[in-house]
Order: sequence, then structure tokens, then C-alpha cells
Amino acid sequence: MSNLSELLPAGAGAKSADFVASGTLSSGQTVILKTNGQVEAIGNAAPTLGAASATIVNLPTRVASTYDTANDKVVVFYMDGGVGKAAVGTISGTTITFGTGVNFNSTSQADYMGASFDVNAGKVLVTYKNSSNSSYPTASVGTVSGTSISFGSATVITSTATGRGAQCCYDSTSQKNVITYRENGGSYNSKAIVGTISGTGISFGSLVTVEAGPNFEDTWCVYDPDQNKTVVIVTNNNNNDTTCYVGTVSGTSISFGSGVELQSFAATYVGATYDTTANKTVFCYAKSGAAGARVGTISGTSISFGTETTFNSSGTKHISASYMPSTNTTVVAYVDDGNSETATYKIGTVSGTGISFGSAATYNTTNNQSITTVSAPDFNAVMMTSRTFSSPYPLVANIYSAASNFTDFIGITDQAIADTATGAVIVQGGVITNTGLIPVAAVSFGTASSPASQGMYNTRMAYDSTSNKIVLAYEDQSNSNYGTAVIGTISGTTISWGTPVVFNSASTADGSIDVVYDPDQNKSVIVYRDIGNSGYGTAIVGTVSGTTISFGSEVVFSTRSSYYINATYDAAQDKVLIVFADGTAPSYAYTGYMVVGTVSGSSISFGSEVQFESSTISGTALALQYDASASKSLIVYAVSSANYAASITISGTTPSIGTKNNWASTSARNTEAVYIASSSKCVFAYSTTATDAPSFSAVATIDSGTGNVTVAASSSIVSATAQNERGLAYDIGAGSLVYVYNATNNYMSVVLGSISGDSVTWGEPTVLDSSGYANANFPATVYNSTEEKTVIAYRNATDSQSVVTNITANTPLTIGSDYYVQADGTISATVSSVPAGRALSSTSILLEG
Repeated sequence: MSNLSELLPAGAGAKSADFVASGTLSSGQTVILKTNGQVEAIGNAAPTLGAASATIVNLPTRVASTYDTANDKVVVFYMDGGVGKAAVGTISGTTITFGTGVNFNSTSQADYMGASFDVNAGKVLVTYKNSSNSSYPTASVGTVSGTSISFGSATVITSTATGRGAQCCYDSTSQKNVITYRENGGSYNSKAIVGTISGTGISFGSLVTVEAGPNFEDTWCVYDPDQNKTVVIVTNNNNNDTTCYVGTVSGTSISFGSGVELQSFAATYVGATYDTTANKTVFCYAKSGAAGARVGTISGTSISFGTETTFNSSGTKHISASYMPSTNTTVVAYVDDGNSETATYKIGTVSGTGISFGSAATYNTTNNQSITTVSAPDFNAVMMTSRTFSSPYPLVANIYSAASNFTDFIGITDQAIADTATGAVIVQGGVITNTGLIPVAAVSFGTASSPASQGMYNTRMAYDSTSNKIVLAYEDQSNSNYGTAVIGTISGTTISWGTPVVFNSASTADGSIDVVYDPDQNKSVIVYRDIGNSGYGTAIVGTVSGTTISFGSEVVFSTRSSYYINATYDAAQDKVLIVFADGTAPSYAYTGYMVVGTVSGSSISFGSEVQFESSTISGTALALQYDASASKSLIVYAVSSANYAASITISGTTPSIGTKNNWASTSARNTEAVYIASSSKCVFAYSTTATDAPSFSAVATIDSGTGNVTVAASSSIVSATAQNERGLAYDIGAGSLVYVYNATNNYMSVVLGSISGDSVTWGEPTVLDSSGYANANFPATVYNSTEEKTVIAYRNATDSQSVVTNITANTPLTIGSDYYVQADGTISATVSSVPAGRALSSTSILLEG
């Protein structure tokens, strides 16, 4: 017996039924059964606001809240009749219920509270001003159990009175808590200290002055996990300013850089949160007669800010902000003085270094205070509290949630199913075997480096496997659009670049440039449109030596005005295949041609051109990729309302195109293709001409005998509005597709995909560069098989950039382990309320039921 599936009787995996798909479904997709009998993918719904909870407590003051990720609970802290208490909240959809309040320091008046959750210790921390003990800043550590919480002994942080309580945040890198407060009396300094939780107690390092007094207002803090820094915000009505200090934790101490002014006034209320998608910190604050927000970017021990956005034009109090990962938005809640002091919220979206907000919505009516927010990522939700100023002055909570339909899980698709088509679903009680069950890989980035000047446009790359170098070709707009190449060397997760070398001392503009490596001749071939020579299609052979490249003579492969040039290397024939469109005046027909090149030494010769398409080509849809299993090349292109996929076969120096498969009627654009040897398939990614221009992928298979191409149903990659530039590579070491794109409001981003049969499952985007879609563009990708790393190069707002990715390989299922359906529809070992089943092999699950 090799695995647990052999214990099952014959046919045990046959609990399969055919369903009509509502929306396009990938193979291995978790689904629910709709009331109309169709199946739909599990995912997050549009966010909605739930009704207010039952009263947490009447007449509370000094409210704070945090989220316990270990127990999936919200903890709300408040002062009840002078006694500090905590209540544990349980979220279900858009509702929340609370357990009985528990004292965390029954002898104290817990003023000006802060709260955080220590992931490493699995404990909740509350910090506060203990008015019953000389106003000393104090901390208590709480342990959540079910719907209740217990506390260890209160610990004095320092025996110096605080005027404005103590705020705290958790540093996930150092696994410490940073606490900040303002001294009362003396110099009125703003202070910070590092706390380490052990069991139900906490110990502290040395006090550090953040800002020297006199400071007569407040402090807040927020953690940036991308830069591993804590930002402390100090409002000072003596200096009449609001200043941010970037702190670095080392051991049990923290040090700060110089202060940077957030605003030239002392903000009376500040709410700050970190946007994990944009890798930015959002600061929301009250100002004279209004409320504003700015986006902060940390660099080293300093911070810079984008332009202010006013999100409320009337008086504003009690501001709190939290980030909602499932929607990539910031929820800011506040009291709107200009609207009868209603508890109000707005949804903000970061773009570059700015933020925009939607319309205001009310979640509690007149006369409110005690506003807090906290993100509950396991529920795709943000909790908002408020206290109404009408007897009995109840403190209530509302849940703003992008609720998932995952609790209605019934099974997993056994094939890709197009929208409204019928396909097989393995239902609960059956066995599903599908590599699509394996979670999509994760990506991280090495240190960015600059390969060239800021003028790097129309970037393309190839991997020189003989020298283990990256060859990057581009048009240099900072040097008269000359064709230029530069050599990159990978070391770990960094890449260094040699000196750029000009290969064409004339304009190579119009986006018509490509580079391909010929391993038989150990040469790189760059093909391009030479505007200095009537736009003729031209090629040049490059030889890499160390960190530089030298070139032979330019060779014209077409005297047509050549556009949309693509090239690939045919390993079976040891030839370079080039396809392009004819844009010669006066007809400008843009019909399709192909030509075959033979490399010899540092030169290249060509056979005769062959026309493969007599209609006008939509040039950005043209993509070319060699398929080693079929010994043919795949060409994908669009004409008018048709999208074609076909194979190209080389005989001698003559190319011929096979039967054209019109695989879709909606015109594709911005197409990139890549070959996956392990599947003997090609994957191509594209966007459509639709208004929202989502990105899709499709899997193409070439029959090695007939040359016929079949194209499977498309899979959605991202729904953001895609721009004209993208890159696609396959990371063999990680077994993952790497799709790079720039999109409106999504910047330069990376999405990883996993292929299973004729379907691709894509993960969520990871932002690589947030300098803005108008500036971060022209991405190119290439895989280095020796280093097992994918390189991404592109141009951003200030410079050309390149990074080496570090991709965590897809992790096979663990035999005998239990797996659960997550709110986003994925399967993982993370416990949720919806069990998927038990793994019988590395790619199969016996579904619960």
C-alpha cells in the first residue's frame, strides 16, 4: 500500500456530478451551490456594514481595541466606572457578539489606553495611564480563552507620571511591543520603550526620548512590516506641529531618526494604519475645521509624505483607521461634528503617494465618541466602535465585512469550466486529485538595482546559459533612443550590471525590440526596428564576455517597415524565428510576416520572408514562443474580432504556419507567452479591449504530428485595469508562473500561477513598485535556470530598476493532514470553520462529508 487512497473501495473517488458554472471556473476551484442549481467560485463579496451589536457596556470611556489572530477574536478595552475592563468579541459575517467584561486592573482608572496583539507570545497587551497609582504608565497582559480573557499582574512601565496615557504597537520582526507616551510634568518629553512579553508578564528595556519637551499633547504609533520600522507620531501644541519619528528596535531598545513634520499644526486626533498592498502608512488627522490624510513612505530612518487629501470638510473628532487586506482599502472612522456628531466612516484607496476616499456613510447616529477600528483579516472585516451620547450611553460595535460564501462549500471542480458551460465537480464525500489543490507559491524580492539610466524603454531580456548572465536590451530614451544592451550577474537575490553598450546608434523606438539566446552558437541575437534605416527589420549578434557584450555587424532581415517584432529560438532546427508586422507606407497594412535566421560566429543570415497573415494584425497581441515537446513554435495574434493561435514549423530556412485556431472572438492585446516543459504546454497571458481590461491566461497545446493548436478555457489573473506592458516567465525551480504587470492604482505588481492540466490557478498580486502606473512601466522577465531565480526589469519614476525574485515553491499536500477551505477559496492547513478534507496523497484530498 503506497498511500491512504488504497484503503478506499473501488469507485470511492467517483462522487462526481455535472454542474453549470456561474462564472468561469478553473480546475481545482472550490465552489458553492447556488439556489438556481449552478456552482460558483468561493470568494469575497462586496463589503457591507452590519447592524450594531448588543451593548458592550454603558457609559464607557477611554476605548481601545485589538485583534487576536491566534483565537480570531476582537478584544475591546474600556473604562467602566473607573475600572479598566476588556470584552472579547466573536465575529460571524457582519455581526459581532461580546462576552462579559473582565477587569484588567480592578484598582485603577485606566485612562488613555492603547492595545496590541503579540503574535509571538499569543497574548493581548493593554497599556494605559493608571490614575490610581500616581498616573504611572502601566501594562497588563491578557490571554483570550473562548469568549473571555484573563490577565496577569499589572506592570508599571516607569515610575514617572504620564499625561496622555500609553499607546502601543507590535513589531513583528523583533517580536517586541513598542510603547509610547507623554510625560506629565518636568520636561514633558515624549517617550518610547520596548516591552517583551513572557507568559502573562512583561519586561521593559530602557526609556528613550522621542521628542524633547515641552510637549503638551499626544503620541501614537504604527508599525511598518515592510521596512521593519515603528513610526511614532507626536502632536505638540507648544511647537504647533505634528511630527513623525521612525524608530528601529534592536534587542530591548529602540532608536529614532530625525523628526519629519506631518503637519504644521498640533493635530488633536490621529489615526494611523499600514497598507500592506501599497507598502505605505496612512495617517488620518483632525485639523482646524476639517480632517485630512497623507500617505507616508519610509526610507531608512526617515519618512516622506504625499499630498494631503481632505476626507471631511467639517469639524472632526475621535479618528481611527484600519487597513482591510481583502479589499486593499483603508477604513477611517470618525465623529463628524458637521453632521450632528454622527459616527461616520469612509473608504480610502492608496495610489502612489496619495489617497482618495469614497462617500461618507453613517454607522451610528447623533452625538458619538469612543471611536475605534480594528482589522479582522480572518473575517475580511473591520470592526468599528462608537458610544452614543444619549442615556444609557451604550458602547456598541459594527462590522464592515467583505463576507465570503465559503461556508456553503460543496465541492471542488475536476476540470476548468467556462461560464454557463457544464463540467464535473467532485462533491463532499468524494476524492479529488488535482495539482490545482496545491497552494500557489509566494514571492519576495531581493534588493533593487539599476541596470541603466532612467531612459530605459521597451525592455526585453534573455538568459545566456553558457556565461550564466542576463542580457537586457532596450531603447535608451536618455541617449537619442539608441538601441542598448547591458549584462547582469545574479548573486543570491541581488543582481549587478555592467556598463551599457550601444548596438544601434539610431532610434530603435516604437516598441519593436526583442532578444533571444542561441545556445548552440553561444550567442545572443537582438532584433529591432531600425528607424535610422527606414524602419527596416534588423538583427545583430552579441557575444557576452564577463560583464560586457560585443556585437557583430547589423544585418537587415526585412526591407519592410517592421513593427511588433518578436523572436524565439528553435532548438530542433538551431534557428532563430522572427515574426513582425509590415507597416510600410503608403498602405500601412500591418500584415504578418515571418523569417528564419541562422547564426554563424558573430553574424546572422536569413532566408526569404513568408507572409502568415494578410489581414491587419493587432500588433500588441502578437506573441511567439518555442515549444520543445512539439519542435514547433506557437504564435498568438489578433486581427479585427478574431484571435488566432497556430504553430510554425521550420524546414531549412523556410517557415510555414499551421492551421489557425480562432480561439476567441474578443480581441486580445498585450500578449506574452511562455513554455512549460514539465507540462509540454505553452501559457499565454493577455488582456482584452473591454473597459475594465482584466488580465487572463490560456493554455495552448501543440500536436507534434499535425501541428494543430488547442486552446483551453481562459483563467482570470487580475481584474485591475491593465496597461500596455507586462511580462511572463516560468520559474522551474519553484514550479510557478510569474506574471508582471502595471495597472491603474495597482502599480508594478507580480502574480504567481500554478498550472494543472489545461488550467492555471493564480494567486493574489504582490506590489513590486508603487511609484504609480504612469511611471512604473516596461517590465521584462526572464528565468535563470542555473541560479533558479526570475529577474524582473522595468522603468520607474526615477530610474531603471531590476530585482531578483525569491519564490517559495508550491508545497505539496501532506498525506494524512487535514485541510480547510479559506475565505478566499483556497485550500490550506490553516484551520477555518469549513473543513475541506484529509490529504490522501500529495495532490489528492478525501473531501469531508
